[in-house]
Amino acid sequence: MTKPAMCVKSRWTFSPTVNSQRGVTLIELIIAIVVLSIAVVGILNALGGNALRNVDPQIRLQALAIAESYLDEALSKSFFPPDASSTDACAAPPVNSNRASWQKICDYNGYNSTTDDGGILIAADTDDPGATPFAELAGYVVNISVSAGDGTAISFGGITSTGSDCATLLRVQVNVSDPLGSTTQLVGYRAGYPEPEPC
Repeated sequence: MTKPAMCVKSRWTFSPTVNSQRGVTLIELIIAIVVLSIAVVGILNALGGNALRNVDPQIRLQALAIAESYLDEALSKSFFPPDASSTDACAAPPVNSNRASWQKICDYNGYNSTTDDGGILIAADTDDPGATPFAELAGYVVNISVSAGDGTAISFGGITSTGSDCATLLRVQVNVSDPLGSTTQLVGYRAGYPEPEPC
């Protein structure tokens, strides 16, 4: 007697959808990597630019503080020579470049921090022969010009100076170059009030 055939169910079933699925090709993978790398480079460049721009305000504020310090120092000096030896506010340039000996505003005309002091020095250190410039401020350069008109009229607040021997108004311009190559400029005016009137 023969046994009836048993129906064996296969564990493996294949559907037509399995055959239609496929993976990522090598070319598609390389293209995806290239696109992602371009996006990452763009993002990093943007972030790097922001980091540099975040430093800019600190550098500009430092340049402004230096300019204010030098302008205040120059404008705090006498308009005319203290000994009343001349009625000309800008009679003669200073004998030496030692800022501690400068007595009048015009002594600052043509000042350059690099050539005159070897760098940035605060006013309190100018009379100390052993004073050294601030190493942290080595990238900053200060230039000062003082004009009493030089033949061109200077006017400010109703006061006019024509550049004659008896100037009544001085214009002090301080330029500070920073390490980024930008220049901060401050301008101040000082009127002369001599007693007795020397002119």
